[in-house]
Amino acid sequence: MAGKADFDFVLSSLDSIADTQSHIYIRFHPLVSLTADQYRRIEEIIECVRGRKDLCTRLSKQVVSALVQAFCYEVIDAYIANTPVRTIKQTRKDKVFQNFLVALYNNFRIRRDVRYYAEQQNLTPRYFTTLIHEVSGKPPSHWISMFVIIEAKRQLSNPNISIKEVAHRLNFSEQTFFGRYFRLYAGCSPSEYRSCLLANE
Repeated sequence: MAGKADFDFVLSSLDSIADTQSHIYIRFHPLVSLTADQYRRIEEIIECVRGRKDLCTRLSKQVVSALVQAFCYEVIDAYIANTPVRTIKQTRKDKVFQNFLVALYNNFRIRRDVRYYAEQQNLTPRYFTTLIHEVSGKPPSHWISMFVIIEAKRQLSNPNISIKEVAHRLNFSEQTFFGRYFRLYAGCSPSEYRSCLLANE
């Protein structure tokens, strides 16, 4: 599908139907089986998007945007209907965590400091760390490094991108700093990770 839903839209769509623990569950258990009716409805939306080839007008783009949102709602509805996700109203702590994930998704390539994300929500780093740990079971530093390493691995899987370029794209001032960071959180060097990928192809 040509368009893709914004991460913050998908998260906000979950507000009324799931709490933070459910968000985390969905994040790490992303697969769900669809019923025939659910598959048909989702396929119909995809076909509608494919049929909108003329995106020259502002209204056409809004139509496609609305269809993509409908697609997201259908997928979320299917997930909630087919899996035991709890329906607990969000607390303030949940909202802080959700806002953190959105900010992290948008900024992890250039900002890896906890203080930055705490200040985005007018919280002290210590209190922010406590809140994130309470609702997710992990400190914000864990989530930051996870986003960075996942993206680093994704880019390292492309042999046409040099390790130096990957480091640059993730805003590391030197390749050596990137190598240390990657080894610390991934357990191997970027070159070792890439070699392992190539060996398994």
